[in-house]
Amino acid sequence: MGNKNEIIIIVFLFMLFLVPAQAYALDEVGENGLLDEQLKELDISPIEEMLKSMNKDIYEYIPELTINNLFTFIKSGNFDYSFNSLLKGIIRYFFKEVIVNFQILGQLIILCVILALLQNIQSAFQRDNVSKLAYGICYLILIGIIINSFTIALNLGRETINTMVDFLHSVLPILLSLLVASGGYTSAAILHPFVLMTVSGVGTLIKDAVLPLVFLSAVLQIVNNITDTLKVTRMSSLLKEICIGLLGIFLSIFLGAVIIQGAGAAIADGISIRTVKFATKNFFPIVGGIFVDALDTIVGCSILLKSAIGLFGTIIIFIICISPMIKMISLIFIFKITSAIVEPLGENKVVSCLNDIGNSLTLIFVCVASVAMMLFIVITIIVGAGNMIVMMR
Repeated sequence: MGNKNEIIIIVFLFMLFLVPAQAYALDEVGENGLLDEQLKELDISPIEEMLKSMNKDIYEYIPELTINNLFTFIKSGNFDYSFNSLLKGIIRYFFKEVIVNFQILGQLIILCVILALLQNIQSAFQRDNVSKLAYGICYLILIGIIINSFTIALNLGRETINTMVDFLHSVLPILLSLLVASGGYTSAAILHPFVLMTVSGVGTLIKDAVLPLVFLSAVLQIVNNITDTLKVTRMSSLLKEICIGLLGIFLSIFLGAVIIQGAGAAIADGISIRTVKFATKNFFPIVGGIFVDALDTIVGCSILLKSAIGLFGTIIIFIICISPMIKMISLIFIFKITSAIVEPLGENKVVSCLNDIGNSLTLIFVCVASVAMMLFIVITIIVGAGNMIVMMR
């Protein structure tokens, strides 16, 4: 009976010595297989759909981003995407937009020259009603061109904000599921409803409250420069200050809340997982250690996937917003340079109107850039929360 027990103990110890070697082989050989398995389980179709629906015009100037770039980055660690070509393409795209908008520049300059001539005719012939009528018609045409360009930029800003927020809604479940896989249960539970609520809320407020105020401010600026009897300079300035103040309040609240929530939840997850690992290793010395090592491998793969998808997501957001933002910058450039060119003609009302519209376009640009920055921060905090959890393990 004693010999039988000794044989059982020897076999058991032999098997225990085999398990670590097998686990080590799995760690070296099966890591890519584990990544493939996790990729299969992930639903990355929202990312593919976004890549297909993105503006194809920009891809004539910058390298196209495909889902294969993501797979290559995850499996080999090399991101097969030329950022140097991206920067050069953005510069080329900007000059292309400026050249396209030269038509607006030409129309504005011609109308300003005509207005200056008609103004001189009115000064020479004080009772020339025909010249006054012609002046009014030309001025209305000029205002029509300005309002049309401004409306295009405003709608472009709204669509861009919508697209960016929708993309975050689609990629957020992927990132949070990988955060859970890396041990961030508390972080995912807190960040998921909080991020959805704040991003949707702030995005909607900027789109439906701030941008209409910018439009109203621009209209008041135009009205202020049309007539000498009705002055709304203070009202226009007040609306502009309200827009800037609301943007600052929204972003400050969002940044403070998200950073505190993300950091606090990550610390709680890190401490709880560290406690579980300590208890497992001490209560089950051999099997517990093997289990913890295997778990660390899975967590490492999850963090790798989360970091890769996070980087990929930030690049997608950048590409989503870069095209409309370049269009806005080119329009701002056109209005500013037109006001500088026509200033010597003496049309102070037109110069002031063009300059004010350029400033209002800058506000639209800032609104879009603020939402983009907000989404960059969300993705960074989610990725950073997982890394912080691992650091505390």
